Amino acid sequence: MLTQNYLKQNRFFKPKIKSIAKVSYLCDTFFHFQKENMSKKLICILAVFVALLNACSYNHNADRYVIKDVSQPCNIILSASDTTTWPSSVSIHIMGVVDGECTFEIENGAARYNTIILKDTIDYLYENEWYEHKINLKYHPGPKTTGDSIVIEYRMR
Repeated sequence: MLTQNYLKQNRFFKPKIKSIAKVSYLCDTFFHFQKENMSKKLICILAVFVALLNACSYNHNADRYVIKDVSQPCNIILSASDTTTWPSSVSIHIMGVVDGECTFEIENGAARYNTIILKDTIDYLYENEWYEHKINLKYHPGPKTTGDSIVIEYRMR
């Protein structure tokens, strides 16, 4: 716009200014598209960086414990895989299929236990604050409990 106003005022330099105006218009158009592409590229790069940072900060790998004989009671000690830092929470996912009923007692600190009664198809998630590297579980099957196995996946974060 500035070049067009200048063109109207100074008619003596009209041919030169017209070519300068065309070049200016082309440069403005070129840089405008470049700026749009740059902002889109920056947004994409920033989104990828945030996604990578999020993926790296969270440990997706859960530790596992498998109860192979579901008809026998057992005491289970789950240990944190990373003992360099102190955890602040625990997440325990219990999965499996049993015929009958079974009971889990999950330690809740200071020798207190939460009792969970499960039967048939098991898909139970327990989450709580936890500040130790180990957690105790007690497994008690019912009188006629049978089945393949029970998988316990746990994370201490």
